[in-house]
Amino acid sequence: MDHSISLLFQGSFPFPHLSGKSTGRSRTGDPECLQRMVKKRTDLTGAFRLDPVYLRHSHQDSGLITDYRHWQLPLGRRFRSLKMWFVFRMYGVNGLQAYIRKHVQLSHAFEALVRQDTRFEICAEVTLGLVCFRLKFVLRFAICSRTVELAHVQRAWEHIQEMAAKVLRAPGEGKAEIKN
Repeated sequence: MDHSISLLFQGSFPFPHLSGKSTGRSRTGDPECLQRMVKKRTDLTGAFRLDPVYLRHSHQDSGLITDYRHWQLPLGRRFRSLKMWFVFRMYGVNGLQAYIRKHVQLSHAFEALVRQDTRFEICAEVTLGLVCFRLKFVLRFAICSRTVELAHVQRAWEHIQEMAAKVLRAPGEGKAEIKN
């Protein structure tokens, strides 16, 4: 019998009302580390498993490697509605409206930064959190993180400007080499 205790490390834990409470056979704790104690991990991972051909590998059934993508709800068709239910439940109508409005506001702030630089042009109408703009090629800037702030958008724009300067600096040298 496989007695597994596993830790899932996640960037954020969106359900603070579950934090520290025992729920059936799993127990939630630290928001950054979700503990799952199960008798057979294959029962849990089998319920969440979606395996498109391009994600399969030779070690997935050997038990040698733990593939943590099967330890959470995948973004496949089967679980999209459940994820949306969690989002609606977590934010509520007013919270979701505020979240969307914030991302729209930040995308328009980014659009204003792009319009100030004559090297760039906006090549599509700004929609929700997506800004499409062009230097020599089309770039897409998507604002979609829960914790994004204006300072992050401004820093991203500064980085884009630095990279643009490197790309435009080497006209006769063939391809410009960009190093981070």
